[in-house]
Amino acid sequence: HDQVPEPMLARAWVLPPRREQDTVLMNLVTSLLHEGKSSRLYSELVEGRELALNVRAGIQPCEIASLLTLFVTLKPGAAIADVEMALDEIIARFVAEGPTAAELARVKARQEAQLIRGLEDVTTKGMLLAEGELYYNDPGYIERDATWIRSATAAQLRAAAQRWLTRGYHQVEVRPFGAHRTHASKVDRSAMPAVDNDLELDLP
Repeated sequence: HDQVPEPMLARAWVLPPRREQDTVLMNLVTSLLHEGKSSRLYSELVEGRELALNVRAGIQPCEIASLLTLFVTLKPGAAIADVEMALDEIIARFVAEGPTAAELARVKARQEAQLIRGLEDVTTKGMLLAEGELYYNDPGYIERDATWIRSATAAQLRAAAQRWLTRGYHQVEVRPFGAHRTHASKVDRSAMPAVDNDLELDLP
């Protein structure tokens, strides 16, 4: 339970290390599933079935293993069990069929635009160069990742999803605390409680 207005469902999948091509491919998969109103999760959970208010996801790339996290904020009155079932169905369908040609073209264009905008900013460019030197011993590693993104095929994305989205996940349900309130009490809390000196302690 947490200070949230509506229940939220969080799922996390383990991915390969940041250097692996599958991590780059799964970043495309993640973007395809949740970014924009035409994405599969948003169009089905928010607009189609009206089970959610918001869907967001992202990948945290790390040295030993990366992490894909997905968050779904439920619509008032929606049941977590229904959202779970819908998630399972949407992801299973993607794993079985992969992306369409239009979806693949859209996500590639979005990733390319994000890369170009990032490289136009001096601070972001410096961070990318430093990150490449630190993690890859190659300040220009972003060119390799960009090549993987541009050459990615629908079959590659489907195969990556089959490898990493079918290995199990960790799920957390976040629920609102609820309306708690205090009750009237006749206890005088300004006085110390009386202690019985003859109290017997009987340990096993």
